[in-house]
Amino acid sequence: NGIPFFIGEDVLKNKKLKPEQTQSWEFGTEIRLWNGRVNTDITYYNKNTKNQIVEADAISASGYRREILNAGEIHNEGIEVSLTVNPVKTKLFNWNTTFNWAKNRSKVVSLVEGISRYEMASADNIKLYAEVGKPYGVFYGNDYRRNSDGAIYVGTDGKPKFLPDQYLGSIQPDWFGGWQNSFRVGPVDLGFMIDFQSGGKVWSYTAFRGGID
Repeated sequence: NGIPFFIGEDVLKNKKLKPEQTQSWEFGTEIRLWNGRVNTDITYYNKNTKNQIVEADAISASGYRREILNAGEIHNEGIEVSLTVNPVKTKLFNWNTTFNWAKNRSKVVSLVEGISRYEMASADNIKLYAEVGKPYGVFYGNDYRRNSDGAIYVGTDGKPKFLPDQYLGSIQPDWFGGWQNSFRVGPVDLGFMIDFQSGGKVWSYTAFRGGID
């Protein structure tokens, strides 16, 4: 309605921000059989990242919602495996199939001096942290209070009891992979791909609000 207003920056800039540095090495092998009809690639990698630049929640007293900072040192190592097979190859029909599998281990080695963990994101009663000694990206939040047998304590109001700020797991999967297929039938190309993973925690806002287990 013609009323002037001003919206300030909500991300705190960091004058002491350092460039991110990564040191890595890897080795692997490639195997080609039957004129390229069967191909295998296996790779092991090891990577250290120092001064990783991240955006995290700022303290409320700063007047900003987020801040940019260096996260210290993060270590990653893992293995990647790829197998490609061409089981059918004719003038009218060709089929290529590729299977990928990978496993990565991440660990937060250090953070900003004097800090053992910092908050990267939050929603309702759950928070996502980078914490020294744990994989990059861990959940903390309310968890049921249980006795030695694992039974949940229930109050006189019939509601379960909770313990705040409990470790709930990491967002990092145990392993992940994919299966990709491509087909050529005459002049027509078709294909599909499936991705899958094992492990890795996910927080569902729908389940939290809807009370779905």
